[in-house]
Amino acid sequence: MNILVKHISVSFLLFSSILLFGFISNNDEPITLLLSDESELFIKGSSTLHGWDSEATEFSVDFRVSEEWLSGMDNWSGDGVEALEVVVPVGKLESGRSRMNRDMREALNAEDYPEIKFTWDEINAVEDPNIEGRKLIVKGSLSIAGETREIDFEAVGDLVSENRIEVEGSYRLNMEDYNVDPPTAFLGTLRTDKMVEIEFNLMFEKEN
Repeated sequence: MNILVKHISVSFLLFSSILLFGFISNNDEPITLLLSDESELFIKGSSTLHGWDSEATEFSVDFRVSEEWLSGMDNWSGDGVEALEVVVPVGKLESGRSRMNRDMREALNAEDYPEIKFTWDEINAVEDPNIEGRKLIVKGSLSIAGETREIDFEAVGDLVSENRIEVEGSYRLNMEDYNVDPPTAFLGTLRTDKMVEIEFNLMFEKEN
């Protein structure tokens, strides 16, 4: 009888350990945050005639974090980020002007390099008493027209609900750093400035 009881006890402990290990492992697994349709991304600039902007009518973000990111911003840690990659098809940049769209695609050499891509290297979340949410200090690589440069920028992240994160920010870049000649028109009398601003407001929701 004692042998049977010991056998059952050992079996129960093994079974419980397997269940507990599986629970812990599942909690440690990263979750995928889906990009909401409300998200926006713009490239804005100026010219000798007027300001301009192009909206990314389609783009994708692969954002995977630990589940702890959804349990409170105190748990936001760079170690909890599994992946962050943003891909913008150049052909989906829409300015509302056909000529501007054409010039932009030519300047970015869209035929050979159809995507603008950002890949994360490091993220740190910092408390800032002047903002709601957390200041995000982001480092990574940005690829435009076949040229890749290391960049860093700041954004603001907020846990707006239990399963929803908002990230808003901008990054100012020099097109010439990527060997992109600012587009011109009307025999060079209209010239766009080499400095442009990438602005984004991204909404993420937990994948069901």
